[in-house]
Amino acid sequence: MRTLIICSVWPEENASAAGVRTMQIARTCKNVTLASHAKNQKNLEFPTIEIGTDFQQKLIDFDLVIFDRFIMEEYYGWMVREALPEALQILDMQDVHFLRRARQETPSIDPKTIRSDTLLRELGSIYRVDGTLVISSYEYALLQDFGIPQNLLCHYPMYAEKMQSVPAFDARAGFSFLGNFRHAPNLDAALYLLSIWPRVLEKIPHATLHLFGAYPVKSISDKVRSAKGVKLHAHVPDAKESLASTLVQIVPLRFGAGIKGKILSSWMAGTPVVTSSIGAEGMHDGEHFGGSIVDDEAIFIEEALRLATHESAWKKAQNQGALLLETLFNRALLEEKLMQFIETRRMEEQNLIGSILRHDTCARTRYFSKWLALKKEFLA
Repeated sequence: MRTLIICSVWPEENASAAGVRTMQIARTCKNVTLASHAKNQKNLEFPTIEIGTDFQQKLIDFDLVIFDRFIMEEYYGWMVREALPEALQILDMQDVHFLRRARQETPSIDPKTIRSDTLLRELGSIYRVDGTLVISSYEYALLQDFGIPQNLLCHYPMYAEKMQSVPAFDARAGFSFLGNFRHAPNLDAALYLLSIWPRVLEKIPHATLHLFGAYPVKSISDKVRSAKGVKLHAHVPDAKESLASTLVQIVPLRFGAGIKGKILSSWMAGTPVVTSSIGAEGMHDGEHFGGSIVDDEAIFIEEALRLATHESAWKKAQNQGALLLETLFNRALLEEKLMQFIETRRMEEQNLIGSILRHDTCARTRYFSKWLALKKEFLA
C-alpha cells in the first residue's frame, strides 16, 4: 500500500508534538511519501514532494492519502479525488481546531455550544473524507455529540514508550515546562507560569524553572531575562532527556485541544506533571493521572511544591504516568488499531453526506484552492 501524507508544514519531531504524530503515522503505514507546500524542507527519512503547480501530475499510484489537518483537505482534497478516485482518504485532525480556537477566544465556553465558521469547515472536511483520526478521547466523544457517525471516526492518540532508565528523585532538581512557543496555548501557558513563578520561589528560594522548547519568541525571552531562577533552553536535542533532569513539569494550560505531547514526554522521562483540566483532557482513564490536575491557582502551586518535596507522592505519580503509557498510549496496540481502521474504511461504502459535499455543485474548496494557487503564482 503506497501512502501519501499531505502536511501543512514539514514535520519536526524535535520541535512539536504535531511533528511527532505525523512521523508516527508515517512509520506505521511504512511505504510513505510526504508532501507539503511549506518552504525549508527538512531532512526526512521518507521521500518527499514539494507541492507546486504540477502537484496533481505527481499524484500517481497512491492507495491511501492522509491529510494532516482539515485545511490540507480543503486545499488538496478535490485534487486527490480527481487524480486518485480509488484512493482512500483519511483526515488526521491533529487536534480539533474549532475547539481550540473557541477556547482561545472564550476559555469558559461550553464546547457543545460552539457555532463558528471553523466548526462548519472542519465538520465538512470530516464528512468529505473516508475516515478521520481523532487524537483525544474527549474530542472523539464531542464530535459524536455534533452528529458525526462513530464508524467514520477512530480514536488514535500518539503512542509513547518509557525510557529504559530514568534518574531517581534524589538525582533531579527543579521544575520544567516544554513546548513549541509558536503554538498559542504554549505561549500563553509559559507566560502565565512566569507570572506565578515568584510564589514557588517564596517556598523554595533556590528553585530553578527550565523552559524547554523550539522557537522562543521575544515575549518569552524578555520575561526570562528579568525573572529570577528561570533558564530558557531552545531546541533541546532530546526533550525526554531534558525533562528527566527535573522533578516536576508545570503545565498551566488555559486553552487548547488534543492531547499534550509535553505530558507524554514527561511521563516517558518519569517526570510527574501538574496541569489544568484542559491540559489533562484525553490523557487519563478517569482514575489515574501521572501527577495532579488542578485549576485553582493557589492549589496548583501547592501541588507542584508537594510533588517536588515529597518523594512518596512523587513516586506514586511517576508510577501512574507509566501505567497510562502502557494502557492508553501503547505503541503496538495503537499501530494495530490504525491499520484495522484503514482496512475497515476501505471495505465500507462512502457516507451519503460526504457524497453530497463532494459533488461538483458543492465543491467550493476546489475553486478556493485554485484561487490560492494562482495568487501564490502571481506573487512569486
